[in-house]
Amino acid sequence: MKREAQKYTRSYEKSKAVLDFMKREEQNLVGNYDQQLWNAANLSLDLTIKSIPNFDTELKIYKTLMERLRTICQGKQLHTGCLYHDEGCGSRCINDFVHSPEYREITAQ
Repeated sequence: MKREAQKYTRSYEKSKAVLDFMKREEQNLVGNYDQQLWNAANLSLDLTIKSIPNFDTELKIYKTLMERLRTICQGKQLHTGCLYHDEGCGSRCINDFVHSPEYREITAQ
């Protein structure tokens, strides 16, 4: 039994309605993958947060430490004492802060 060759319809031969439908479907597929990825990442983050005891307290401490570091280390020569070329700069200022009484006071909360 011989199969008939199917006629390929070129895109310029398709009606505007078909082209519009195809464009919407293509955008929906791409948008749907992005949405699925976002949903999965968001769910994973929510579950991770729930698994951390005292997350709200820990987040508050982290934000307080970051704000203090910005204040203390701002304007200091942060491009000296880098760990490697221009990476890990400011580590001396951070190390000094981590060994300070203020750091111990903030993290004792």
